[in-house]
Amino acid sequence: MFHQLYAEFSADIIPALVKTFHTEKDNLVKGRSLLRLLTELYIYGVYNDHTVVLDIVKQIVVSWREIAFHRTNEYCSIGKSR
Repeated sequence: MFHQLYAEFSADIIPALVKTFHTEKDNLVKGRSLLRLLTELYIYGVYNDHTVVLDIVKQIVVSWREIAFHRTNEYCSIGKSR
């Protein structure tokens, strides 16, 4: 497999993808694609640290909660003003 032939490439690609995720987390399409790629690389054994994917999923859940919380507050404030 590719990652076995180029082991040094595999060691550098995961931190680069995680860094890209953090810089692109406002872009949902890119973030979703990066999460899928990181998950598939983990499944196929390119790296073995499950916390990489777990940390990204946690960040996504926190972001969704914040968005839902702000939207709920906006809807409540609109209802009170009527």
